Amino acid sequence: MTVKSTLRAANEKFQSGAFKQAIELYKLAKEQNPKLEPISNYNIELIKSKIKAMQLPKSTPQEKLLNRINRSRGNIIGSMRNSIRSKEMTLKILEKRFVDRDDFDDAIYLTMHPDIEAAIA
Repeated sequence: MTVKSTLRAANEKFQSGAFKQAIELYKLAKEQNPKLEPISNYNIELIKSKIKAMQLPKSTPQEKLLNRINRSRGNIIGSMRNSIRSKEMTLKILEKRFVDRDDFDDAIYLTMHPDIEAAIA
């Protein structure tokens, strides 16, 4: 078998899903022509990653939904923390600016910044 036909056969086996045979043929092609080693090694690693992906358990719809909820929960909590930090920083600034805190109207500030109102509600 020539190097070209070995490589062609390996590619056909790979495409048809006969992964173990394809790996053997890629190894043979590599032995026949050492210049093919990078290509053969790449294809062998690609086959191994496909085999590994096929062996991973598939997520159920419930698991996918739970994962989405957990990701969203993290984003929401992060936004709330940022809003609360903004309010705390604003209050510190106001404490330095106003001698009397009663001069500050919380209702106006919260109307201007609804994200903070939502975070503390």
